[in-house]
Amino acid sequence: ACDVYYNYNKSYDRQIAGFGEATIRLVDNLSLVLGARYSKLGFSLNHYSNGYENYGPFPASGNESNTAFTPRIGLDWQANPDNLYYFTYAKGFRPGGFNAPLIPACGPGLIADGFANGQAPLSYGPDNTQSYEVGSKNNFNNRFKIATSVYYIKWNDIQQNVYISGNCGLQFTDNLGTAVAKGFDLQAEADLGGGFTFDFSAGYTDARFTKDSISGLALSGEAISGNAAINYAPGTSPPWSIAFGPQYAFKAFEHDAFVRVDWEYTSRNPWLAPVQDPRNTSQYEYGFSYTLPATSFTSARAGMKFGGWDISAFCDNLFNAHPVVNYAQAQADGFNPAGPPTPQENDFTFRPRTIGITATLHL
Repeated sequence: ACDVYYNYNKSYDRQIAGFGEATIRLVDNLSLVLGARYSKLGFSLNHYSNGYENYGPFPASGNESNTAFTPRIGLDWQANPDNLYYFTYAKGFRPGGFNAPLIPACGPGLIADGFANGQAPLSYGPDNTQSYEVGSKNNFNNRFKIATSVYYIKWNDIQQNVYISGNCGLQFTDNLGTAVAKGFDLQAEADLGGGFTFDFSAGYTDARFTKDSISGLALSGEAISGNAAINYAPGTSPPWSIAFGPQYAFKAFEHDAFVRVDWEYTSRNPWLAPVQDPRNTSQYEYGFSYTLPATSFTSARAGMKFGGWDISAFCDNLFNAHPVVNYAQAQADGFNPAGPPTPQENDFTFRPRTIGITATLHL
């Protein structure tokens, strides 16, 4: 009887599926891989809201069910024991779901966003992907190993969070049209001799909408927002990610020892998410959503073996970097007496510089 805001959701995902795969040797060293998966999926939600600020009491429930057939086709050419080349096509599928009902205060914002009855859709449908990948894995005398791939993924009926304009402050999930993700991955390991080794990885991804959604909630050219898109944060993936880890192994007092440094870098995203794009009149509201900066994170570790013990000292976030890696904003306060309204913002960053020791016993 004293709740100001009460919101209870209990949901179930249920799935039953069968999968099979066969490899057919076409000629020497060339194989055809055929696979398929059939699944039946169900989602249910029981919702109950109450309280003065939640316009309660308001019970609701809903169900969504889907079936999916997802094939996979591949060609593998094992040119020799050290060199593999491959092509893969696969279809991906994600089931639909059910949105909890929104409070009446969201009605005007939904009408402004193009929902004539002031109601968000209670359910959203499945989305699916069509992916194509070409790659290779090569080994050069066990001194240098490299794996590379180039991929193209078409994503249809994308499930994405939608922010509601006005004073609602809430969001719901809807299917927002078509996008394409394309890029490449590279992983390499090298043994330089004398105890020096390194591993390196790099990836590039361009993931953007390719046409406007029917409701105009996403526009062609805008970046796809992922799960990190919370409270007006863009939630986009950085196009470039790079990791580099040199290591030196040596003997110290007749014990195996090593020193290692790891460096990780993610770039700034040059493409605007729907909440950042001034063209997107339904999602670009306050203009306070900003692009996250490029980041780098460095760790160091040194250790030694003593019989069955591995003892090492480490320092994570060596340079104590603290960039904003994500944020959550509240509504702008139009009654702020200190000046122009700005939203409250909660920032997330790396854990501060952390120094410690690990000990592992191998029995």
